Amino acid sequence: MRVGINSIRFNNPTALIKVLKKIKNFNVEIIGTDVQELGYSAASLLSTSYFQAPSLTEEQEYFNFLTHLCVEKSIDILIPGSDSDVYFLGKYKDKIPSIIITPEINIIEKLNDKLNASLEMSELGVKTPKILNNLVGEKKIIFRKRISSSSTGIYVVDLTSESYIKNYFNSDYFIQRLVKGDEYTVDVFADKNGNPKLIIPRKRLEVKAGMSICSQLIKHQSIINACKMIYSKYYIPGLSNVQFIDDGENIYFIEINLRFAGSGISSILGSFNYLEEYLNHYVNNISLKTLDYYMNLVAWNSIITRYYTEVIYKS
Repeated sequence: MRVGINSIRFNNPTALIKVLKKIKNFNVEIIGTDVQELGYSAASLLSTSYFQAPSLTEEQEYFNFLTHLCVEKSIDILIPGSDSDVYFLGKYKDKIPSIIITPEINIIEKLNDKLNASLEMSELGVKTPKILNNLVGEKKIIFRKRISSSSTGIYVVDLTSESYIKNYFNSDYFIQRLVKGDEYTVDVFADKNGNPKLIIPRKRLEVKAGMSICSQLIKHQSIINACKMIYSKYYIPGLSNVQFIDDGENIYFIEINLRFAGSGISSILGSFNYLEEYLNHYVNNISLKTLDYYMNLVAWNSIITRYYTEVIYKS
């Protein structure tokens, strides 16, 4: 089976490559692409083959590149490696000759905008940190960029001790009341109908550069129930993740990412290699078992830590 992965310089595609290479029941060839030259990312060396891609900003050129590559290499399925790839592949998935698993473009546009996503969740009945239009009486607030990824575009301001930055008062940002508590990332694997088959909340124990490097798998039923509500309304097939904060009294939706999480490998290591189930389902049309069945395969309360592995390229 030939699997294409875009933008492989990021953490989540690198993790995907690592777990795809562990599949034993069928052969997987990994065709990686990115704007960098071969050797400038570890994932370019971990892939079976690597092709330097044009920038995503050159939309027509990037489309032509992917279309040609999918035909030339007979790529069975393309997996997006970044939020930008999710948007691009969602937009062109009916025109690119490989299987592409994303939500429909209208859902991508709606949920990629963090302000719109927060408003949607509030209407659904899932709590979100209060969106502020007036700062009178507020102490700590958070500016959030509406379109951003990997914990970028987030600025916490203490109004009692520092002046806030006026540059953030524009249409690219919105303001929420700061909520503190335990942070959770939830890895979700859903079938062709968008029905979740795995919902794995991970409590973030240690974070570096916005990514969890130590986490614990917690069967947090309130968070699991909130995810069931979200995925019952929105058609989100394949791999995605949702972020919450638990302040001890309530859980708060923070954001949803329509791709495999940067630290999503933790849920695979703490359960089973469900990338094999993913490929069998979407490429080989094999039916999946129930949510309860797969949830019983998770080693709940286990702690997963991460470390770097070095590779070298001799140019």
